[in-house]
Amino acid sequence: RLKDEILSAVPTLCLERARIYTRVYREGEGLPIVRRRARALQATLEEMSIYIGEGELIVGNHSSRPKAAPIFPEYAVAWILKEADGIDKRPAESYMATDAEKEELKELCAFWKGRTLQDRAESLLSPELKEIHDSGMIRAEGNMTSGDGHVAVDMPKVLALGLSGYAGLVAAADAQVDLCELEGLKRRQLYLGMAQVLEGTIAFIRRYAALASNMAVDCADPVRKAELETIAATCAAVAGPAPATFREALQLTYFIQLVLQIESNGHSVSLGRMDQYLEPFYARDLAQGRITREFARELLSCAWLKLVAIKKVRSWSHTRYSAGGPLYQNVTIGGLTREGKDAVNPLSYLILESVGDMRLTQPNLSVRYHKGMDENFLKAVVEVICKGFGMPAFNNDEVVIPAMQGLGVSLEDSRDYSAIGCIEVAVPGKWGYRTTGMSFLNLMRVLLATLDDGKDPKSSR
Repeated sequence: RLKDEILSAVPTLCLERARIYTRVYREGEGLPIVRRRARALQATLEEMSIYIGEGELIVGNHSSRPKAAPIFPEYAVAWILKEADGIDKRPAESYMATDAEKEELKELCAFWKGRTLQDRAESLLSPELKEIHDSGMIRAEGNMTSGDGHVAVDMPKVLALGLSGYAGLVAAADAQVDLCELEGLKRRQLYLGMAQVLEGTIAFIRRYAALASNMAVDCADPVRKAELETIAATCAAVAGPAPATFREALQLTYFIQLVLQIESNGHSVSLGRMDQYLEPFYARDLAQGRITREFARELLSCAWLKLVAIKKVRSWSHTRYSAGGPLYQNVTIGGLTREGKDAVNPLSYLILESVGDMRLTQPNLSVRYHKGMDENFLKAVVEVICKGFGMPAFNNDEVVIPAMQGLGVSLEDSRDYSAIGCIEVAVPGKWGYRTTGMSFLNLMRVLLATLDDGKDPKSSR
């Protein structure tokens, strides 16, 4: 039922984030950019609408409604102003918006003219580079109009420390700052921003704990009432302290994934080696009778539904090449441990099976293959591939690990890589950058220009 509701929901626009960011940036124009960004994210997490859908077990929303796309005006507004009136009439990836919403969106965007990432990026182009870019032979629109993404954070550290542990690290680093040095003054602003974001994230999670608690009071269904009470307790437990159970660890993992995407509209924000960092919680809960295999599988399926409900609106020039709204939120399973042993564990099977159950476009699931992989797991992977929805993909440890070592990554870190987005690889929390989609080079037009004394036949330049 939850899957049907999400897949049948009509994509819409959500202006809440744009309203909050515009207000905070307007009020704080004298602050360093790192502080304005932190303030805007904190305010968004503290003020945006939240909800808990009927039957949900994992909670947290990206915008005010399922499949409602927030607006990120700090990155680019030129395409929004150009396309706002017709965004509900696109031949693909259209978003419903009322006339009033369209007008408000244009008013919000007016503030950002000359202030966006795209404005700054284009101002740095030389006349020659701008001419090449405008010709379309080389385009870097993705980097100019969106957050970068293409990362997997150090989730094991997040789960070990909790948000309050991270706040302690920031406070300790800030205490060492030398305010008599220019670099110290800059770092102080960074640490103040970090503290604000952590404060906002904790408040965000506590809002869900309060909402679930209030909903439980008014709930007449005893089964759902108990579920809401558990949701409230789970959110309260991870709003600061490190998680203690599998459910708490999975819920905090999703909250981190969610906040990263509320902050930035970059693609390919990925979840790393989920079977490795969640397995200790699962094994402990299973041994102590706190969870069953079937319920853990259900919780994972609920998490995948939350991932597929996230929508991001792109310009038509981008959308026409990526219809379907892919976000490339990758989960990696299998592979080798840092010590070089087969990393497949019981949770690897559960993640594989739950993704196969749901047959969704999110998350992207990648399996790390190596010659010592458990044969039963390999057969299970093939069975899911046979379901015909394009997942999981394979990454070959026999190729990737030596290649990463060749780039200077240590053997242990190379063994700990995860897939990012669709086909990239990185070491979560340590190393990685987008290796695809950074710029688009039209090699055929370069060839045609080469054959015609350097003249591009399309632009006549």
